[in-house]
Amino acid sequence: MGAEGRLVGRRMGLHLSKAVKPAIAAEDDRSTCDAILVEGYRFRDGFCTLSSAPGLGMRVGERVYKQKYRAAEVVV
Repeated sequence: MGAEGRLVGRRMGLHLSKAVKPAIAAEDDRSTCDAILVEGYRFRDGFCTLSSAPGLGMRVGERVYKQKYRAAEVVV
């Protein structure tokens, strides 16, 4: 799996820490999902620039989803 679906929880935590001003840190959650594509994040010199794209900059990669997960999809 490429880097795209890695660190999903960390990205969510970073957005939460940006929204909650007293937050001084974000949890390091290493959840992964190879069907998630991520855009707009940069980590450089100890700082992370967060995506401003809708959905926290994460979207479903249709090709991987259809190949690996669609058959097990359950609609509630």
